[in-house]
Amino acid sequence: MVTSWYKKSMVLLLGIVSGILVSLAFIRPYQEEIPLAELVLQLSGARGTFALGCSLTELVRFMLCMVPNVLIIMVLGTQLYRHFCTASIYVFSRCPNRLAWYRGALVPLFIHVLLFEVVFVTAAVLAALPRCRIMVSRGGVLLLGAHVLIYILWIFGWVLLTNLLAIGLGSSRAFFIVMTVQAVCTASLALIGVLEKKQMSQNVIERLLWFNPVAHTVISWHQGAPFAKELAESRYALNLAFSAALLILLDVMIVLLGGIFVKNRDLLSGNRETEEG
Repeated sequence: MVTSWYKKSMVLLLGIVSGILVSLAFIRPYQEEIPLAELVLQLSGARGTFALGCSLTELVRFMLCMVPNVLIIMVLGTQLYRHFCTASIYVFSRCPNRLAWYRGALVPLFIHVLLFEVVFVTAAVLAALPRCRIMVSRGGVLLLGAHVLIYILWIFGWVLLTNLLAIGLGSSRAFFIVMTVQAVCTASLALIGVLEKKQMSQNVIERLLWFNPVAHTVISWHQGAPFAKELAESRYALNLAFSAALLILLDVMIVLLGGIFVKNRDLLSGNRETEEG
């Protein structure tokens, strides 16, 4: 119980602090008021109504905006893994139904991710209030909800993957792999900028974006109902429903593969706490 409250406190604190800092650093009202939809777009890299570009400078700025997501992955990246460490491995190795334990462990993990994202977004919005008046609209509220959903799915997948990799490889290697993959996916977006300069077909560019998971977290790259007005200045034509469905599919795949891995993992084959074996 103490550990659970400690974890929740860490998640809450990180959500509040990072939300305030991201708001101060990246939310830029160019007048005395800002539409809620524009504020949401700025949380994922846009500058004002201008969508995130694919230049090196803008991608670095985007990576800085994503730092809170990296931090929450580090905080929650060992929530399942700790059951496989030396301190509890001999008790857990006798668990009669690992899949039941695994299903039960996923629930608090998801709740922590949900809690973080809701607190983060709330803190970011509230931190903008002293600087400007936020114009709330139905479309803006819906877009905010879509943003929260996309990032919950995004963070949960990476958090679970980090835990599973940590069980097999150790926490340090797991964090390194996950952060490297995310960095490579983000850096590869610079290729889109090169292709645009070479006047590559927009259809080809958008197909490439579909295969890059990071692209689906950039809200200002999406279009379509019911956000025709809010996303009128979109840079590309990704679809929020498609992005959410894709992230759900990836999360489901990770959950299923994780269940197989946890069920068949030889717990006594090595000491993951010292990352040997």
